[in-house]
Amino acid sequence: MFKKMLFLTACSSMIAASAVAHAEQLIMGTESTYPPFEYTDTKNGSEIVGFDIDMVRMLGQKAGFTIKVVSMGFDALIPAILSKQIDIAGAAITITEERAKKVGFTQPYYDSGLSILVRKADKDVYKTDKDLQNKIICGQIGNSGMTYAKTIPGAKTKTFNTMNEAYMELRNKGCAAVIGDRPTIGYFMASNPRNAKIFSHQSQILNVEQFGFIVAKDNKALLDRMNKALREAKKDGSYQAVMTKWFGQ
Repeated sequence: MFKKMLFLTACSSMIAASAVAHAEQLIMGTESTYPPFEYTDTKNGSEIVGFDIDMVRMLGQKAGFTIKVVSMGFDALIPAILSKQIDIAGAAITITEERAKKVGFTQPYYDSGLSILVRKADKDVYKTDKDLQNKIICGQIGNSGMTYAKTIPGAKTKTFNTMNEAYMELRNKGCAAVIGDRPTIGYFMASNPRNAKIFSHQSQILNVEQFGFIVAKDNKALLDRMNKALREAKKDGSYQAVMTKWFGQ
């Protein structure tokens, strides 16, 4: 009986290993300068890591695929999906009606919101978005923060390829504030104690947003697999494990 159990265990391990070895490999596009969602881990070579990467890898384990991660500009992600250069896009992408006309979104995997970053000297000057009327606002090109900034009366926008460039422009007094995803700005503030001496992360949450992963609109099979895996992950605790790793919640 014991030998039979060992044989069955060995067979199960071989089957699992074979499944991993033959799993479909998909290309995931991301914009790797947006911690903690995705960034290049220079301490361990040039690996792209982050919440989004771990989340898609976890979904892939359930849905039967692995991923190869490639980095590109945020505004290049949807065109890359449309031209079939990549299979999945994940970069803290807000689900919007406009984007959903072009691509397929998974069910939401993260609830976020926008917030304001200002120079510490201006923390009592620009407390809310109303204080930014007729001011210059910085942010990342393609980010929903810039879409929101355009709704502020009289405000002008300056867009950059990365949030780090927007932060630098704010520090150099090239704009009054940066508007971006609240968890990303929060991570920036927590990542270096010096940032708290230079900037102030204002308390106002401008609106609630939901992030989704993107696939081609005609790839319903992949969309269904990812959504099924996401539902399973939320039930069995693997989704929460990834959340806890990156956000402690």
